[in-house]
Amino acid sequence: MAAQLEQLEGLSNEQREQIENLYEVVFDHQSFTGRSGSMFGYEGLGCVYWHMVSKLMLAAQEVSLKILEQTCEDDLKRRAIAAYYKIQRGLGFRQTAKQYGAFPAEPYSHSQGDRGAQQPGLTGQVKEGILCRLGELGVQFEDGCLCFRPRLLRKAEFRQGKVSFTHARTPVTYQLGEREAGSISVFMNDGSQRDFSAGKLDVATSRAVLFEEGTVSNIVVHQGTNDLI
Repeated sequence: MAAQLEQLEGLSNEQREQIENLYEVVFDHQSFTGRSGSMFGYEGLGCVYWHMVSKLMLAAQEVSLKILEQTCEDDLKRRAIAAYYKIQRGLGFRQTAKQYGAFPAEPYSHSQGDRGAQQPGLTGQVKEGILCRLGELGVQFEDGCLCFRPRLLRKAEFRQGKVSFTHARTPVTYQLGEREAGSISVFMNDGSQRDFSAGKLDVATSRAVLFEEGTVSNIVVHQGTNDLI
């Protein structure tokens, strides 16, 4: 590399210009060479690219969760949480149909600056949305074990003291205030019950859920309010 740089330093201005012209002939780098060869209205400058906003939301969540898991100042934690949800509020599913220009739950790729959502169809936005929701719910893994430790979940979501969802088709309920925070009750289809603490299942029960072995009926996670926002 050093030898090549020395050769370039010895070039005349005329030789440099010839190289630049050759580069342009080969790569045509000043022309728009998108996947279609032209710029559609819904892909143009000034458009909102929803997939990229979703990627930003996921990146912001990853940073926020790292901050929340560390010993940091409360102000930094509040700012991280606020930044994450501010990005999320800009996405379609947090807007009205009039604001979004389409049914809010429908995934779109782009929106032009002067009109609503364009180019309907499943995009990467859906993937990032699912990952972010799992992050909000605190679904994670530790030493091969399934954990339920929400750090970005909001108290306002607990209607009648509960939040319910499914993971690997197994019903999971977060329930406020009845038992020690982080304790888990796993109800089996044979009528038995398994209890765990610290928001963490064991390997065997985690496997039963993730591989849908059909032995787990439902899971109740007893949630305290201190970790909610």
